[in-house]
Amino acid sequence: MKNYDKTISESMFEEFCIQKDINIKKIETGKNKTPDYWLELEGDSVICEVKELTTNKDYEKFKKNAVFTLNLPPGKDKIHKLLIKATDQIKEYKRKNNLADVPSLVVLYNKSAPFVDMSDFVINLSLSDFSTISAVGILVITSQKDKYLDTYFKYDPQKSIEETIEKSLSLLYYCSDARLLSLKLIINQRARCPFPKVFQNIFNSEVIYS
Repeated sequence: MKNYDKTISESMFEEFCIQKDINIKKIETGKNKTPDYWLELEGDSVICEVKELTTNKDYEKFKKNAVFTLNLPPGKDKIHKLLIKATDQIKEYKRKNNLADVPSLVVLYNKSAPFVDMSDFVINLSLSDFSTISAVGILVITSQKDKYLDTYFKYDPQKSIEETIEKSLSLLYYCSDARLLSLKLIINQRARCPFPKVFQNIFNSEVIYS
């Protein structure tokens, strides 16, 4: 893909698609804002917009005053605003290009907004208002070492604790520092255009992101 000013989330999503053999094309921007990408996989197409959640003013105020308050901004409001922006971009692009039947995906990445709830519950609440959006994908980064520890560092009654620790440390030693990038997909059951099954199968998995 051609070089352009990318956000962190856009760079990660492009890497994810490339490693998953998804044909990803940057949509050219004009006077009006457009969605970010056109995705193609096994004959199906998807319009995609990537959004980053960043630190909000309420969090900066909280850090400055160092006083805990229960009046924190709910995650639904933050996500809702991003989905409104994404919907406007997608609707306009589909209208201008006669793409009413093409499904859409909004990818969210929580860059530095610690008080924003990215749980399935909040995402589903937000999606209930947006029939234009076929699905929301949440970019998640985990350490490969953390994954190995979580997988193998478990008590086995057939082995001693010493054997379990030795096996876990041995695996950890050969594990790289690379990060695992995954995209958690949440399907919007109320969407006008159903999200393609072929994308569902490939998105709910991990890739190495270094």
